[in-house]
Amino acid sequence: MDRTLIIFKPDCMKKKLMGSVLSRFEAEGFSVAGCKMMQLDSDLLRTHYAHIADLPFCPEIEAFMASEPVVVMILQGEDVIPKVRELLGP
Repeated sequence: MDRTLIIFKPDCMKKKLMGSVLSRFEAEGFSVAGCKMMQLDSDLLRTHYAHIADLPFCPEIEAFMASEPVVVMILQGEDVIPKVRELLGP
């Protein structure tokens, strides 16, 4: 069984779209293995975005992600990683 991290970002939370997005994941047969609402801090964001830290837009992403509480979730299921990428798009 595969697992992947999902972050319901600040704009998703503000627009109250989390339920509809989660429904799409559940309709694909995925289950929630863990879920937590949290305020992301600079240290955690720098670790998470270390692969793009050198890019000029990274500070904007960090500021956006720290602007509001988010929900982080672990989804699990068969081929969850490629299927979630397909559902969410680029």
